[in-house]
Amino acid sequence: MPNHNTEICYECGRSVAPGAGQFINRIPNFDSYQERVKMGVPFPRGKYMCQECDIKIRDKKPTS
Repeated sequence: MPNHNTEICYECGRSVAPGAGQFINRIPNFDSYQERVKMGVPFPRGKYMCQECDIKIRDKKPTS
């Protein structure tokens, strides 16, 4: 059975494991693998979002 909850960013696929440089600022995603697939994220095996992707997504959102 493949590991559907790996320590990669579900947006860019980069490692967020300890020692990868993105570990401390990673943001956990509590959705299941199946939910991430339905959401259409690029790397649904990833259980986290890296800080860089979080910033990019926040910068794209329109302010009210």
